[in-house]
Amino acid sequence: MHFGCHLYPNGDLLAVFQGLEQLANGLGLVKLDKDSQVIWKYAAHVHHDVDVGEDGTIYAIEHELTEAMPKGLEFIPTPCLVDRLILISPEGKLKKSIPILESFRDSPYSALLASLDRVGRNPAASDGLTGPRFDQAVLKEDALHTNFVQVLSRELAPRFPGFKAGQVLISLRHLDTIAVMDVEKGTVVWAARGPWQAQHDPQFLENGHLLIFDNRGLPRGSRVLEYDPQTQAFPWSYSGEHRGPFYTSERGMSQRLPNGNTLIVDSEGGELLEVTQSKDVVWSFLSPADRHSPRGRRFITTARRYSPDQLHFLKEGEHARP
Repeated sequence: MHFGCHLYPNGDLLAVFQGLEQLANGLGLVKLDKDSQVIWKYAAHVHHDVDVGEDGTIYAIEHELTEAMPKGLEFIPTPCLVDRLILISPEGKLKKSIPILESFRDSPYSALLASLDRVGRNPAASDGLTGPRFDQAVLKEDALHTNFVQVLSRELAPRFPGFKAGQVLISLRHLDTIAVMDVEKGTVVWAARGPWQAQHDPQFLENGHLLIFDNRGLPRGSRVLEYDPQTQAFPWSYSGEHRGPFYTSERGMSQRLPNGNTLIVDSEGGELLEVTQSKDVVWSFLSPADRHSPRGRRFITTARRYSPDQLHFLKEGEHARP
């Protein structure tokens, strides 16, 4: 199954492949041209997401199985998967690898890791929908479950006075935490918890806020939150007003569109929604029926909307489509 993707203006595509046997089963990263021909393959345990910086550097997440934690992290149950932020050249060669647990351990935000100590404690409380949110067995499989990566561009950096261009926003599902990493220093420079739980797809917005898909922060549904990292306020949210709640226990995405509307991906429900600032649904799409799915629709892993000027290969000319 493919998860995160990055579509280049010329039609090249980066795609992350992962299996379904466990929460994070990274199979690798591949770059294809517009005709689906393989340009290169990065055969490692890459999972969930991928982003590309302004210089062409590729940012991704890779996991590895560990039997013993490094110094200062011995309280985390093993064996388990641990994540690294990796930087890959445009040609598909590894440039840098930064262990995320150690990046937290060596930062002012190391106290957040204490919640990964489940030895002798009860599993997390039920979310009212699917039972215990993360029990001991889950944590032993996957300590952090990092599920998102986005590099801050030079254009957006002035909107985020606490961050710098080139720093990387990540989402850590099992910590209920979003964080910013400095790749040069190899450490976490900012992190936050909030009302969100098991979140996905946080992203920088042009107004200096972050958009977060909150999977399990409500008793009976998911929602999208707009979060101000400076004031910790939530200027906007959507949890199904005017049409009824939606819920996806995993995955889920959101995208702020140029017109101010928000595209929402209800992965388990197999539905895409476009919602206005006043929370009205102005467009929707339902995936085909799937009798094997608990909710009767095909699971949607990834969806993004592109404007015509973002995809040069689809413009009129040599590669125009009929």
